[in-house]
Amino acid sequence: MSDVVVRPYRPADFGALQRLFRRAFESELPEELWRWKYEQSPFRHLGVVGEKDGVVVAYYGGWVWRVRGAGRVLEALALNDTMTDPAVRMAGRHPILVPLHEAVLSLAREQGVGWYGGFPNSRAARFGSRFLGYRYERLLRLQASAESLVAPLSAGLTVTIGQTFDEGHDRLAGRIHALPGFRTERSRDVLNWRFHARPDRYYRVYEVEGRDGPEAYAVVSTVGPLALLVDLQAPGESRSPALATLLSAVAADLVPRGISLLQTAVSKSSPLASRLTDGFGFAADEDENPFGILPTNPGTSPETEGVTSVTLDVRWGDMDVY
Repeated sequence: MSDVVVRPYRPADFGALQRLFRRAFESELPEELWRWKYEQSPFRHLGVVGEKDGVVVAYYGGWVWRVRGAGRVLEALALNDTMTDPAVRMAGRHPILVPLHEAVLSLAREQGVGWYGGFPNSRAARFGSRFLGYRYERLLRLQASAESLVAPLSAGLTVTIGQTFDEGHDRLAGRIHALPGFRTERSRDVLNWRFHARPDRYYRVYEVEGRDGPEAYAVVSTVGPLALLVDLQAPGESRSPALATLLSAVAADLVPRGISLLQTAVSKSSPLASRLTDGFGFAADEDENPFGILPTNPGTSPETEGVTSVTLDVRWGDMDVY
């Protein structure tokens, strides 16, 4: 691939990416969605392009997550978008994405980003395992009948339903960020960008409030009779009524709208998994989508900072931008 020049992505490349996307996927790359992802995002954009004879023939990149846990803040490159021109996708035994992968990790290291990860589809996961050294885990998919979750709300708790998070949410975010393990940032600014500002999808936000402020929340999108809890956070003690109140409020709101099944996905190691299966009758199965997080420096042990595909507490909301 010596005839392909790899360099950092520039905003002026967007028109070339639209043309590349058309060749790669035979569909259009919406400018509004790209601007939301990479210009309106509270996370900075980091990506590279491959040029051949002055034409952009490949793109590989994403944004730099803030990963929080136990009072610490780390950065990880989430590889969101990959596209290659079919004419140059493979050249003998050297796929064009290999030098782009090496280049974007080099940029990440230069910027002090210690980790990278993603949520590839099955085909991309096979490619990553074979050519890029990826290692993956799978989420636990959990589902329950919506009607079975409807119950009287606990005294002293109220539920607000809307589309945004207000400034009171950041107190709850602080509790979430302080939990053992790691998760992507759940601040008000991040969640409002992620779930409210997105131009092509609607989400419904449920937040449980107690005497001292918010105690749990869920973000939901619906597909036919299915409600997807793309984010579900309840950091209280296992016997806290906040989670039961939250699930009941979601179900009571959606059952009259024709929803019959609530479904979510969490990391297998997440304490939330056992709370949902043991306490609320959610049935569990392995999700079809893989995910992984690795150090950008191949010589670094993933356990050095404690961030691995096991210790990263993932939700569907971390990956449904792909």
